[in-house]
Amino acid sequence: MSKFFPEKITILSASELQEQFHEELILEDEIPVNLETIGGVTSYSRGSIIKVAMSILKIKDNYSNFEILKQDFVEDTSRIPELPTFGGFREGRVIADTITSFDIPDILMIKGHGLNHPRKFGIACHVGLSMNIATIAVSTELLCGEVKTIDGKNLIMDDEEIVGEVVKKTATSPRLYVSPGHRVSVETAAEIVRKTTLEKIPEPLRIANEELVKRMSQK
Repeated sequence: MSKFFPEKITILSASELQEQFHEELILEDEIPVNLETIGGVTSYSRGSIIKVAMSILKIKDNYSNFEILKQDFVEDTSRIPELPTFGGFREGRVIADTITSFDIPDILMIKGHGLNHPRKFGIACHVGLSMNIATIAVSTELLCGEVKTIDGKNLIMDDEEIVGEVVKKTATSPRLYVSPGHRVSVETAAEIVRKTTLEKIPEPLRIANEELVKRMSQK
C-alpha cells in the first residue's frame, strides 16, 4: 500500500496521484448479492493528530436490525499536511491500517467523499482502492458538482457525469450525499445507504460516530 500512502508529498504530486488512481477504480458492483456485514468509519483530524472510530455490523431482519460485531478506536499522527480534498493521504492511511485488524466487511461505509470529488478520488476511493475492498462515501456536504433531478432521483452531476446521489430518508432527515468509493455503483451505494438509515444517518456511521464522540470526551 506504500504507493497509496507516501510519507511525504507535495500538493502537485498528490493531485497527480489522485488523477492516476482514479483510472484504476472499479465503479461496478463487486459485492455479494445478499450483504451480511457492513462497516462504518468516521474520523477527526486536527494538526498532526488523527482519530478514527470504526464499527462492523451484522445485518439482521432485512436491514431492520443490526448487531455490533466489533468496534475500535485509533489515534495516530501524520506528517502529511491537513488540506481539503487530500484527506485520503492522511486519514485514509490510518483507516486502512486499522481495518487490517478486522474481518473485512462485505462493504465499508466511510464518512467523507468518493467519486464526488474534484479529482474523482475522495477518501472512500483511496481506502477502497488501496485495500481492494468495496467502499461507499457518505457526507452531509456537497463538495463539488450540482444536484439534478433525473427520473425522480436527485443525482450529483459533475462534468455531465453521475458521481453520486442524494439520499433523504424522511422530511426531518439531513440530505446525505452518497457516492461510490470502489467496487460499487452509484445506484447500489445509494440503495445501501437508504436501507441502513433507520433514523437520520446510516447505522454503521451512527455507531462509529458515537464511539468517536465517547472516546474524545474521555480525553
